Amino acid sequence: MSQEQPSDLIISYLSLRRIVGAIGILLPFVLRIGIIAFSDQIPYSISSYYYSPMRNILVASLCAPPVKVAVTGDGHPAGRR
Repeated sequence: MSQEQPSDLIISYLSLRRIVGAIGILLPFVLRIGIIAFSDQIPYSISSYYYSPMRNILVASLCAPPVKVAVTGDGHPAGRR
């Protein structure tokens, strides 16, 4: 019996899950460290960071997973499977 190689779609899905998980775990720490370095007021919620010097980091982390999906797609040309 030969072992089948995982398809590109499965690898892409797993990498997307890892990226989303890493962003979700690291985002609060990165925002807190950045706000301590660049400002004297610490926001009380994640959404408050939008109105702080850490706005670009917050927006980029929220946009990264959809951009990765849009760029890589599902590994198949449009209309073909």
